[in-house]
Amino acid sequence: MVTDKQLSETGGQVVIGIEARHECEPLFPWEEGVTTFAVGYRLELRFDLKSPLKGRQIIDRATRQAVPML
Repeated sequence: MVTDKQLSETGGQVVIGIEARHECEPLFPWEEGVTTFAVGYRLELRFDLKSPLKGRQIIDRATRQAVPML
């Protein structure tokens, strides 16, 4: 489940941040929660830009790495 998303734009790049929470919380306090994003599913999110992307690079806010355009 997505709990927050952030966007900042400059003339050369668009930086996006997405905060997600694992929906499978432990049932009992003594169970350890397993958090892994190694296995996932596709989730579409919408970001409204102030101006068209026009070749600007998309950057992951957490890792500062370029996000591949699919």
